[in-house]
Amino acid sequence: MKYMGKLAVVWRLSAVAGLGLATVASACAAGKDVEDLLASMRHAYQSVKAATFTTKSTFGGRSFVNTVYFKNPNKVRFEVTSPLATDKGQMIVRFTDGETISTKQPKSQAYAHDRFTLLKLESGIPVNLESLCFFDWDIQLSTSRGKNMETSKLKIVRNEAWNGKKWLVLEETAEKQQVFCRYFIDPKSLLIWRTVVYPLGSKSVTEDCQISNLNSNALVPNSKFMATA
Repeated sequence: MKYMGKLAVVWRLSAVAGLGLATVASACAAGKDVEDLLASMRHAYQSVKAATFTTKSTFGGRSFVNTVYFKNPNKVRFEVTSPLATDKGQMIVRFTDGETISTKQPKSQAYAHDRFTLLKLESGIPVNLESLCFFDWDIQLSTSRGKNMETSKLKIVRNEAWNGKKWLVLEETAEKQQVFCRYFIDPKSLLIWRTVVYPLGSKSVTEDCQISNLNSNALVPNSKFMATA
């Protein structure tokens, strides 16, 4: 499992602090119902050509709003703001064209550029699987050797009510990282709309990321992944 909730996201006017991304190593087989669901979810995310959406996230009591633009297979743009920022409208922008990652901090007019890796792209952005799976579905949604659910214990809860409708909920227990995660999955599209993270054995939520305004058939111009956007 790769997750971002255990290490707090700290908003600064000049940066979002980097977050650790953990992976674990030994195999743990899931039931056929879970494997079938994961396979269907991987196919659903792989099939999205372009999408736009907003996430509202809480990490350790700190809140963030993130506007996301995605274009298959690995072009993505994050525009992150925080109600904690002293100056409203201050924003961190990070995007990639699949080769280079560009990041602009609040109050800066210039982008810093780095070679593309998934680790660099995902670090320090207040999102979880509800966002990462659009471009990292193969790693995030698999129990295969070396993938991020390899050692997790997984369970499906059906017809759970949230936000006025019924959802499939995939529950993940990651003992090595001592966290329990719940992924709220739309039964029709098989896309995740909410990720909730708890310390293992606790009822206190440390991370809650919710999607709104999802358009999975969006027309996203390539200019969104250029430094002039």
